[in-house]
Amino acid sequence: MTLLIDWIVRPSVVLALAFAMIALLRSRAAALRHCILAVAILVAGISGPLSAIVPEWTITVPQRSDATRADAVSTAALSTIASTEQRPQPTAEFDMTRPLVALWLCGIVLCLARIAVSLIGLRRVAARADVVKEPRWHAALADVAARLDIARPIRLLESGSRHDLATWGIRRPYIVVPARASSWSEAWIRALLCHELEHVRRGDWLLNVVTDAVQAVHWFNPLFWYAGRRLRLESERACDDAVLRAGATASEYASQLVAIARRRPSTALLTAAVPISRPSTLQRRIAAMLNPRLAHESISRRAAALVVLGLVGIALPIVAVKVGPTRHPEITCRSVDTLLIQIGYGGGHVSVSIIPFQAT
Repeated sequence: MTLLIDWIVRPSVVLALAFAMIALLRSRAAALRHCILAVAILVAGISGPLSAIVPEWTITVPQRSDATRADAVSTAALSTIASTEQRPQPTAEFDMTRPLVALWLCGIVLCLARIAVSLIGLRRVAARADVVKEPRWHAALADVAARLDIARPIRLLESGSRHDLATWGIRRPYIVVPARASSWSEAWIRALLCHELEHVRRGDWLLNVVTDAVQAVHWFNPLFWYAGRRLRLESERACDDAVLRAGATASEYASQLVAIARRRPSTALLTAAVPISRPSTLQRRIAAMLNPRLAHESISRRAAALVVLGLVGIALPIVAVKVGPTRHPEITCRSVDTLLIQIGYGGGHVSVSIIPFQAT
């Protein structure tokens, strides 16, 4: 029961709270909802081990009244005294703990293997790609990186495939563009680089890998899978907002995304990298871009810090709370099993005899 609460109930409550918050903030900036989901996934992922560290907050559940409890104990004591025959030994029940743990570990291994295969696929894509030599690409890259305050070196690669377009990496991020991207217009080059460099600035790729690892541990909980998909959607919408803030026209930018989505990206880019256009989320992204009632601003570091502190402050009581019965002094049959009272009737009178007795 404790494992059920620590690994299913507590994380589910934290994620459900985050889902309710982003539903209330659906008209606000996507960056705010992304921050809420990211913190919720990480807190929910460690809520099980964290419950063993934080101080307990026990909520007692009242049991039956003392009179009822005393009657029950007396009845149990008399039943024990009256039973002089040896009780049969209970049969051993099958323990489901080991099979469930083995199944859980197998699921973790499979999910982590999927992540590892996709990361290896990214290295292969980078090894086969060529460095972009077009001067206007590098000029646009330097200009957009300076505007977003990104000082890290960015490796701009051109894939041999016409479908690959994504970003990954931490210290030296990669941006892979498809073949024949040199023929793109200047406006579309800047829009694409703005979107991808916003991913770099926000650290989305590393966050996606970490949340995938958390998902691997909690693979049996569907709320983690939904939270991971929603996190990626909000990440893409936040980067779309950055492109719109840079001056791109929503209709033109949306038409370019649709053109890219018609080409199917490679499996490695879909699972481990941050592709600019996922067909499964494109419709919602375009609807958000064309909706004038939705906010498209970014959030400051102060606002993000407040979100983190607020969610952690709400989640800690959920992690610390423990439900237990009200404790009473233990009453056993040892206090009442030393005397056996026999009541008999015969010859017109009642006989009462008290015999020392030790219950088995």
